[in-house]
Amino acid sequence: MNILFIGFVALLLVALAGWAIAELKGRMGDYQNDAEEAEELAAFVKAGGYTEKTIYDSQKKNSIKGYQSVG
Repeated sequence: MNILFIGFVALLLVALAGWAIAELKGRMGDYQNDAEEAEELAAFVKAGGYTEKTIYDSQKKNSIKGYQSVG
């Protein structure tokens, strides 16, 4: 019984340590959008290369039956 308790506590400690490391890495990162990237995205959207689809648009072409799902 003691070994199960020790294992459970060790698992919790490892999980908490991993969570703390992930939180610290997330807060330390400083992501900033690049102006060139924003211009490229705006040009891509303006050219008509991007259309946002709804779930209904996705369902129109969805097939899970045999070769129809591949092609």
